[in-house]
Amino acid sequence: MKFIVQLVGTALLAYILAKFLPFWSVALAAFIVAVFINYNTFASFFAGFLSIGLLWVIAALIISGGNDDILLNQVSEIFSMSAPFLVLLMGILSGLIGGFAAASGNYLNKLLFHNKMPVT
Repeated sequence: MKFIVQLVGTALLAYILAKFLPFWSVALAAFIVAVFINYNTFASFFAGFLSIGLLWVIAALIISGGNDDILLNQVSEIFSMSAPFLVLLMGILSGLIGGFAAASGNYLNKLLFHNKMPVT
C-alpha cells in the first residue's frame, strides 16, 4: 500500500511541480515524497523510478504527438536511433534520476526520523 501511495504521490507532485518549476523539479518531487513515506530503500527507488520514468515518457509522447513527431524524428536522426528507442532511453534516464532521488529521500527519512543510517 505504501508503494502505491509513494508511486501516485510522486507522480502527482512531479506533475504539479513541472508545471511551475524547471525540468529538474521532478527529482525534487521524488525526494520529498520519499522523505515522508517510511519504506525500504529498494522499494522507494523502484517507486521513484516507475513514477518519474512513466510520467516523463507519457509527457514526451503527448507533446510529440501534438506536433506530428517532427522534433522527435529529427533528434532521433541526429543520434542515429529509432524514435521509440529514444523515448525508451528518455524514460530510463529520467527513471534513474527519480529513483536515486527517492532513495536519497528514503535515507534522509531514516537518518532524521529513525536516528540510524543503514549500511547498504
